[in-house]
Amino acid sequence: IPEKEGCLYCYLPANDARWGFRFLMNTDMIPNGPRNDIEYSLEVNKYFARVAGEKFFTWIDSLISSNEYDYDSIFELIPDFEECIKHRNEKVVEFIREFQAGFESKLQELRIPSDSGELVVTKDVICDSDGIIKEFGGRFWKLLEMEGGIPHVSLQASNAFNRFVKQYKE
Repeated sequence: IPEKEGCLYCYLPANDARWGFRFLMNTDMIPNGPRNDIEYSLEVNKYFARVAGEKFFTWIDSLISSNEYDYDSIFELIPDFEECIKHRNEKVVEFIREFQAGFESKLQELRIPSDSGELVVTKDVICDSDGIIKEFGGRFWKLLEMEGGIPHVSLQASNAFNRFVKQYKE
C-alpha cells in the first residue's frame, strides 16, 4: 500500500512520528508518554534509528534480489533525505540523519539489476547520462569493452533510480 508519508510504529502507531518516508516503519524505539511520537532524548532511540536504516537497506536489497517487484517501485521507497528533513525540527532531523547513516553504511553492497539479468554492485553500474544507450543500445558498451552493467531497461528512464544514482554513484 503506497504511503504519502508513513508514520513510525512503536508497537502502536506514533502518528506524530513522521519522517517523510513513503513507507510505514515498525521500530523498537521508546515512545513518549502519550505514545504519539518517539522519545527523542534517549540515546537508545538514536541507536535504533541507525539500525533501522541498516535494516531498510537489507529490505531494499532483498526486494531487488527477489525479482518479484517492479524495480522502479523499489527505488521509489528510498527516501530523498534532503526533502525529508525540510520543515522538521532539529531533533527529528537528527534521527532522520541517523537512519540515513545506517542505510548509507551498507550501500556499497547494494546490487542493481542490469539489462543482462545479473545483479551488479552500485559502483559497477554504467550510467547513461548522455543517452548513448538509448541511441545505440547495450552493444555499444560491449564494443568499448567496459566493465560493469547497464541498468535494467525498466530503470533507465526511472526518475527514482536516476535520483538514487545521482546521489550515491561514486
